[in-house]
Amino acid sequence: MDDRVTIIPRTPYSWDSYSFLSTLPPSTSIHYISHIPLTTMGEQLIAQYFRLIPDSQWFFSPANFQQPTTMSFILTEYLHERISPSSPVTICKLTVMADATVSHSKWSGSLGSYEEEFYPISARTPKSGRHLGSPMCVLNVTPLSKPFILPGKLDKWDYCTRRLFVQKASPLSKALPSLGPGAAAALLPKLEEMKEVKVRNLSVSQWKEIVHAFDDWPFAPEVRFICGPVDTLLT
Repeated sequence: MDDRVTIIPRTPYSWDSYSFLSTLPPSTSIHYISHIPLTTMGEQLIAQYFRLIPDSQWFFSPANFQQPTTMSFILTEYLHERISPSSPVTICKLTVMADATVSHSKWSGSLGSYEEEFYPISARTPKSGRHLGSPMCVLNVTPLSKPFILPGKLDKWDYCTRRLFVQKASPLSKALPSLGPGAAAALLPKLEEMKEVKVRNLSVSQWKEIVHAFDDWPFAPEVRFICGPVDTLLT
């Protein structure tokens, strides 16, 4: 192994591990590597990583320790397709969250077959990308220095993306009413140039305009987070 690389033998399942990182010298460059679980919890986990970036929480707080220059996730090809779709049909809320918070690229190398490189071995041929034994890949991620999501506005992004993606195949003009009574009349004049764009085809810059218009709307529905113990641990 390269003598410039030091492995930190601590488990990511313990919060003490991240407290330990804050004791490292400020000049330390951290490369965070994680194997994402092959479950719906895995997708929620990687979404949570992205969601922590705009408000500089937890792993991304300069007050705790230096931001990692790179994060590498070992994940299924199925999950990678949801983060970086090859077709507009598979664009989802996770896609938008990734584009709004990080730059990402797929490692060009090969991990080999699941049976040869990973554990546990599946007794059956996987039926889809969600199952044990599915092809795996590596996604390299770097947090954006200036995320599209402004500090304190994550709840507005959550609300707008969740509501609009219910009609992701519809033009924005038809989907806007789902944001609340009077939303179309109030917001369309500010979003005229994109009104015929399908929700799933909106760029991250266009999403930023939508959220900004929604945030400026005096009669916008009040948006609240459902907070639990995990939020306390991560902030």
